[in-house]
Amino acid sequence: MPASLQFNIDVVGAPARSAAEKLADIVSVKDFGAVGRGTTWDDEAIQRAIDAIIAEGVGATLYFPAGVYKLRNAIRISNPRLVNLLGAGRLTTTLLQTAPDTPGVRLTDCTAGVGFRWEGLCIRREGDSAGPTETQAVGIRFETGAGAPGVGYFNFSFSDIAVIGFQTCISNVHGSTPPNVWGWVWTSLWLSAFAVRAYELTNVGTGGGSPNCVGAGWYIQGRPQDYLGPIGYCDCADGWLLSGLEYNIGHFKGDSIFSFSGARNVTVINTRVEAVQFSTFSTPSLFFAHSGVYLTVQGVTLAGGPAPIVPDASVTLGILRVGANSKGSLKQVQVTNASGVGVIMPVLSGSKGQVTELAMLSPSAGVWIGRGAGGDSPYAPLFELRDDGGQPAAYVLGVELATIPTPPPPL
Repeated sequence: MPASLQFNIDVVGAPARSAAEKLADIVSVKDFGAVGRGTTWDDEAIQRAIDAIIAEGVGATLYFPAGVYKLRNAIRISNPRLVNLLGAGRLTTTLLQTAPDTPGVRLTDCTAGVGFRWEGLCIRREGDSAGPTETQAVGIRFETGAGAPGVGYFNFSFSDIAVIGFQTCISNVHGSTPPNVWGWVWTSLWLSAFAVRAYELTNVGTGGGSPNCVGAGWYIQGRPQDYLGPIGYCDCADGWLLSGLEYNIGHFKGDSIFSFSGARNVTVINTRVEAVQFSTFSTPSLFFAHSGVYLTVQGVTLAGGPAPIVPDASVTLGILRVGANSKGSLKQVQVTNASGVGVIMPVLSGSKGQVTELAMLSPSAGVWIGRGAGGDSPYAPLFELRDDGGQPAAYVLGVELATIPTPPPPL
């Protein structure tokens, strides 16, 4: 490029810049040899681009034009705060991992994991077929690296991101002490895990896990059959606010779809779950306040698909299950085309549950509110409140049962 070529904006006082300087504002993976046609290996070129940005030490946005970028190794980001990833949209820019039992993207140093942004990308496993034995098949993996326990990735955002076909889509389970992942904002997130979990955030050491997080507009799709749950699991969460979650599951085999353990003050707003069959565990649930959790769920819809939701003969399905020393609150609940459903199931000592504004629309027989240690029959009464270890198992406030009126005959 000629050295004399310059770029300037027609604004008084705006300085002229070299064209090379202007083009460096956003770095394209194609500048480093990536093709993006789905026919050649692009992982080495992408890695060169990331390493060059980190080596420069200033930080830049790495742009992925529309296309399919084939990978045979995991993409490694050793200093995430210096690298923002930008695609042309999750429907048009795909990083396609072709290697078995291999992550899609690894963030490898939590001491440098602050303030980065990813937008408009799909990270996909070839064939959408990672199996339960592929424990390394994680779409996005947060690693401790050189960091110490209690250090983590924080104040970052994902927007318009899809992670599809891995064993676990997003996880920080790596090494003896997983890093904290907190203060994030994830919006317009599409997770489709075909073996174990859509996401798993945990912290077995110190540092607080993943507090103060916001998620909005998530679509989570389960495997059509033989799904192992929970789809989402979080340990040591505090101050979470999740809204606009949608789950689409054919056959769920697990103990809960959404599980919190050791969490506090978690609020979930406007969740829709569509499913056909639940099996394996005797008491599966949509939400599980596992231990020491105050979980508030507002605006949940459980809806059968073309066929009604009917748990297996030995299974009772609960919308909210409350574990030891936990509190659960349900508000604005709607159940349609389902049977054998318990709205709230406190099951361990010290647990309490509350449900308000409940609407049962076209349920089959056997939908109930509240259940203690007993009452496993999927055909329990509509209202059934039992003591659990001497503690009030559940209480109900202001519940109104609604029915869909039969429309008048046409004139």
